Amino acid sequence: MTHITLMRGIPGSGKSTIAKLLCQLDIDVMSTDDYWYLPGPPGEGLYKFDIREITAAHIWNQKRVEDAIKRKAGNEFYIVVDNTNISSHAVAPYFDMAVKYNCTISILTVDTPLEECLRRNALRPKDRQIPESAIRKMHSQMGEMSADWELQKAKARVK
Repeated sequence: MTHITLMRGIPGSGKSTIAKLLCQLDIDVMSTDDYWYLPGPPGEGLYKFDIREITAAHIWNQKRVEDAIKRKAGNEFYIVVDNTNISSHAVAPYFDMAVKYNCTISILTVDTPLEECLRRNALRPKDRQIPESAIRKMHSQMGEMSADWELQKAKARVK
């Protein structure tokens, strides 16, 4: 059976650090951020974010997750989606995949204080820094999940 874990948290909370540790356990970690790296292995090349391509980047990552589920069908394996996953809109495609392919799904919220996230963000390379206003907005949205979120959880087998 496939197990999907959605990382959830604002930039700088530690999601990717946890995901990197999970990679050492032979767990597939897939992040929309990988879309922005040019050239080189994900996480190691030049990071070139372009907000105009955000929808394409999310669709690209969703396809990678679905392809992995199909490719490894019948085997026990784990996928971690290393995105902020703050809105029900962001997580809905992954919940739909869990239902479609009979996967379990869980949410791992990394709840780090806002000031620590801002401090960590300031330590990132300039091309990876997120505007402080965007981090503050995402932080305020963490507790504002809509009714859709509960409906998505109800549709899938949430662990």
